[in-house]
Amino acid sequence: MFYRSLETLSLASNPLTTIPLALNALSQSLKSLNLYQTNITVLQNTGLNNFTNLTFISLSHCNLERIEDCAFCNFRNLKTVSFYYSNRLSYIHENAFGGVTNETRIQLEKFDIESCNISTLSEKLLNWKNITSIDIRRNPLSCNCSMAWLINDYNASTPLYVNNLKWFGIYKNYLKCYNPPELRNEYLYKLSGDFCLNETVEEEENVLQVCGKSDEENGSLCSCEKENLKCNSLENTNIEISENKTVEIKSFQIIHGNISHLNLKELLPARQNSIESLHFYQTNIESIENGTFDNFTSLKALDLSENLLTFINETILTKQIGTTLNELDLNSNRLTLLSPNAFKYLTKLKVLNLNNNLLLNLSSNFFSKSLASLEHLDISACNISNLLDDVFINLSNLTHLHLSDNPITTFPTAINFLPKLQFLEISSTKITVLKNSGTKINKNLKYLHGYSTKIERIENCAFCSFPNLKEVNFDFSNALSFIDENAFGFAHSHLKPSLEKFSIFHCNFTTLPENLLNWNSLKHFDAGANPFNCNCSMNWLIKFIKEKSDPKKHSFYECWNPSEFKLKTFLKLPETFCNETLENSTTLIPTTSTTLLPITVTEAATSPFNGHLMLIILIISVSVVIAFAIIVGGYYYYQSQKIIQIPRNGEDDEDLIEEDFDTENV
Repeated sequence: MFYRSLETLSLASNPLTTIPLALNALSQSLKSLNLYQTNITVLQNTGLNNFTNLTFISLSHCNLERIEDCAFCNFRNLKTVSFYYSNRLSYIHENAFGGVTNETRIQLEKFDIESCNISTLSEKLLNWKNITSIDIRRNPLSCNCSMAWLINDYNASTPLYVNNLKWFGIYKNYLKCYNPPELRNEYLYKLSGDFCLNETVEEEENVLQVCGKSDEENGSLCSCEKENLKCNSLENTNIEISENKTVEIKSFQIIHGNISHLNLKELLPARQNSIESLHFYQTNIESIENGTFDNFTSLKALDLSENLLTFINETILTKQIGTTLNELDLNSNRLTLLSPNAFKYLTKLKVLNLNNNLLLNLSSNFFSKSLASLEHLDISACNISNLLDDVFINLSNLTHLHLSDNPITTFPTAINFLPKLQFLEISSTKITVLKNSGTKINKNLKYLHGYSTKIERIENCAFCSFPNLKEVNFDFSNALSFIDENAFGFAHSHLKPSLEKFSIFHCNFTTLPENLLNWNSLKHFDAGANPFNCNCSMNWLIKFIKEKSDPKKHSFYECWNPSEFKLKTFLKLPETFCNETLENSTTLIPTTSTTLLPITVTEAATSPFNGHLMLIILIISVSVVIAFAIIVGGYYYYQSQKIIQIPRNGEDDEDLIEEDFDTENV
């Protein structure tokens, strides 16, 4: 194959979310890979081969947020890496290039993270002294001891690193401290010399004063708004209320921090019991101190989303926090195996979000009886391929269930144990055919969302177990081309349906059965952007759209077939398009000299059934005319061939009279 010798590949500006494994076919030839402006958010080592010749890779202007352990370990000969202007990139694991675990480091020559969101860089990340061009400008650098290796190099007698900084002569004026607040906007080179060499002050002593005049000094680091305290890019949670001793904080939030171990003992001391919600979003938390939430006796909502947690248990989610906590958000962490005991004390919990974690297996006791109060559960994108029938047996009060982005292949019969379920999300799964297979009657289910690129068919009575459905949405299911007319059970029973909203926008339907629903009872219907056949079987829908649909959406309803109506909108079709006839006149030529009137054959532009009927009538009519012509012609031919006999006895001629032609008397 020619592509196996490909050396340069650009996948720029594509909505990729990972480096595609298909590139393994190029592992021996590829030298340059451009992933500029893609949707990759996390870069990790996920099954790629060793790319022996790859020397250049660009992930500039991406949505990249994190670069994980050994992400580049399979690119041993990399020379240039660019993350320029990936302004959400806040974390690079110290072993991203294998500098910690591998005996031989990648000998990078150019490293560009200009205009990202990096606060610290590990000295172990790269062999910095061998890099000829380092660009770390316009990053919110934290001037703490973890960066002393770079800061002190400015005044070293023999600098190891800073001489390689891009445009070193003027470049040093671009590098300023962003944190801590007391060093904000201080140039790195002015701190150089003995920075942190004699540092003995513990982290707890660096207390951030908030909600007072000091807020102006802190810049945009923290802000107090009524009962809400919001902070950005913090490295610890040592925070105190300053002058305004009467302020009451009920909500605390940190975004884009760099807190590896969460310990809240110094967070707003003496005020912890009044805080009702804690949010730590993208703060790089890897571990949590046991019992760290116990003093937050009014805590109702805890958000730990988009962090690096691999483990959480009942020593963190203790009995104390369980008496008040209603909402727990653990989405987008690295949780793989959770003990059922992790939630054993959360008896008041109503909302649990585990979305985007690697929960490979959910045992039948994963959701314990302590979660009986749970109402909302999100386990989307957790790599779940199979759900045990009794996995939800203890969630008797669950009303909302999200299962999207999991590789399940059949409709989950596990919902049979959820008698109060009202909302079910099964979008972006691997279900190809929806059918009624073992699902019990659930009169409470009202909302079903199932948009997916995999689903192809919806079979007979697929939704019969849900008689009170109000909303069904399969938008953008671009392989979905068939729905049985009795999918809702309406075609056979004619029971009055409760459905109010039915949306199949941008699917692959060419026709829709008229008996599928009582269309006039719908409050919202959207079937735009489907490749419809505009024939008489669809006349009902065409009229329905013209009369009922929002005029702004008419442009989404186009004919794809027949060819004479290709790309014509329903609105532009003539009102009588199904009744008008397409005249194809054919004149039949008589087989005798008898003159017959021309016969005009007219084909009605009707349904296939009407067309067959007209063809039969036409054939019969032509056959009758031909038979009549043969009979008449034969008669005249026969008469013209009669033999007239004249007497041979010499009798005198006499006038011929009518009787002489009477053959009966000859």
